[in-house]
Amino acid sequence: MGMSTNQPKNLNELAQNKFKLVFKRLPNVTYFGQEVNIPGVSMTPIESPSPINNLPLGGNKVRYEELQINFIVDEDLRNYLEIHDWIVGIGAPQTPQQFQELIKTNPYNIRMNDREYNIFSDASLIIVTNVMQPNVTFNFKNIFPISLSSIPFTTKDASTQVATATFVYESFSVETKD
Repeated sequence: MGMSTNQPKNLNELAQNKFKLVFKRLPNVTYFGQEVNIPGVSMTPIESPSPINNLPLGGNKVRYEELQINFIVDEDLRNYLEIHDWIVGIGAPQTPQQFQELIKTNPYNIRMNDREYNIFSDASLIIVTNVMQPNVTFNFKNIFPISLSSIPFTTKDASTQVATATFVYESFSVETKD
């Protein structure tokens, strides 16, 4: 009896701990990354009027969920400060020079009104196989942080400090090894 054509080529299950998250702009976060999500994607359908019931049709806008990461905070807080300084540079809460400093010191430019602004980065979430070979890569375009969690301190235990950062982006594309 022949092999069924309905059987998948790969029967290995996706492992939740087989990934690498790479931010071109955040080398210290890349090294200490602990948890990340593949963002969801949604679309609101357009409804076409009908005498009995409105009929759903394909939508016209795709919405990407936020990318959220958890990372272990290093002892010097370098990875925390990488994200902090990026957010502060974009928002410039104290002086316009904070934004100017951000756009001078980072090579990820976008042109707006004939001026270049360095507020974005590229990022990749690389899912690896059970033998640690790259398998599927999610490439995020024009990503930047919108929130960074607090870091609580306590004398109760000596556990590792973990922080959470949330990012938004223009879109993502998916590359497979095949």
